[in-house]
Amino acid sequence: MARHNCKGATELPCYLTAGLVLACRGQEDDEEEAIAYFRKALEIEPKCYVERDIRASAYANLGVALVKRKQTNEGMAYFYKALAIMPRCSLAHYNLGTIF
Repeated sequence: MARHNCKGATELPCYLTAGLVLACRGQEDDEEEAIAYFRKALEIEPKCYVERDIRASAYANLGVALVKRKQTNEGMAYFYKALAIMPRCSLAHYNLGTIF
């Protein structure tokens, strides 16, 4: 397993994980809370390249949650933000493809 230099790591991964768990449960109340966790993750400035990729994942997953709630334009904007950080983000590419 590769080691990375991420001293002073933030709670960004924790918020992303909490959002993913809630989003996977698929209940309406859980989706609202998942969106809140994704947004909370995005308030945190990444401390290293690993967290930068996690931030891209938070953008993409927030996009998915918003598209599920019929907020397609806002969801698309988050897919593009994910791609700006991580151009090979498959989740963002896939979901943009399903919209078009």
